[in-house]
Amino acid sequence: MTNEQAAIALSQSKPRLLKRLKEAKSVLMLSYRRYFSQWKFDFENKCLIGTDGYRLQWLLRLNPSMPESYNNQQTTRGIVRVTHA
Repeated sequence: MTNEQAAIALSQSKPRLLKRLKEAKSVLMLSYRRYFSQWKFDFENKCLIGTDGYRLQWLLRLNPSMPESYNNQQTTRGIVRVTHA
């Protein structure tokens, strides 16, 4: 199994994806952590929805449409980033 296949498998499992997002939430900087004191899990969009338009968004890699590279690495768990609507 490749790293990409492992990351995709993780994202297709509700419990594993939720665990990954919660782990990412636990290491947020304090300035962002407050937006996720109350959150909603959105499995379809692979994110935790916080307050004030903030989301913790799971992605396959930083730029999924581009090939893997040093700046676009693929892990077995994907990446999580904070987004704001």
